[in-house]
Formats: sequence, structure tokens, C-alpha cells
Amino acid sequence: MAYGSISLEKRLKDNIKNYGLSSLLDTDRMSDQLELLHKLAGVEVLVTDRHGEKMISFGNFASFHPDVVNEPGVKLRVANRTVAHIYFRYDYVEEDKIALVSTFLDKLVETYESVGEQTYLHKETAVYADELEAKLEKETYQVKHGEK
Repeated sequence: MAYGSISLEKRLKDNIKNYGLSSLLDTDRMSDQLELLHKLAGVEVLVTDRHGEKMISFGNFASFHPDVVNEPGVKLRVANRTVAHIYFRYDYVEEDKIALVSTFLDKLVETYESVGEQTYLHKETAVYADELEAKLEKETYQVKHGEK
């Protein structure tokens, strides 16, 4: 590896800090899905960013103030870093359907995490490849023209 360049592994480990939920997932589509879930199953849903700012909400969360440190809800994690917190309430879900709805929500969160992970890997790998290509072009030009 050339002087001054970082490995892809280090880049992937470090750069996740620069990404939020909306840069990893289509939050409009996510909102549509969660709204349908709310209407169909009666689940109340609140999605916050990693710091607790409300992003998506269906149900009554007007007086609810998320505490992402002590009561983080379900953490949505990408590249070993929390990018969002999801809070679910089952107050209006039929009693016999709660276990089924809970399992569905676990799978939905897994899907969000998987898509977010793939998006992150794709974006960072593309940027890394572009940087390496630019560096190679510069070095090729310098060799061709006798520059140091």
C-alpha cells in the first residue's frame, strides 16, 4: 500500500460515522411500509436517528421523549454502528397476533440492516475505487512525463 493511503477495511470501519439513516435507506419507502404496518396490525411505530431526533412516527408519540441511552428501543445497526432506534407499541394489536407481529418486526429490522449494510459497502467501495483510480492515473502521468 502506498504512503498516505488507507486500507479499504479501515475506511469501512471509520466512515460509517459519516452516514445517517437517510443516506443508507430509502426513508420514504420505509415510512410507507411502517404506515401500512400501523394501519394493518395496529402497531405504533417511532423511528429516531442515532441521537434520538424523531424521523418517522405512526401512532401517538406526542408526549414520548426517546431516551436512546437508557431505553434505546430496537437498535438499527449498520457496520457495527447504530444508525437509528425504532420504538414499537403493541397497545392496539390483537392479543393473539402480538407474537406474530413481533416476529415480523424482527425480520423487517433485519432486512433494513441488511439493505443498509449493502448500501454502505457499495458506496464506500465505489469511492475507494475511484480514489485509487485517480491516484493511479496521476502516477501514470508522472512516470510518463518524468515527474517525481
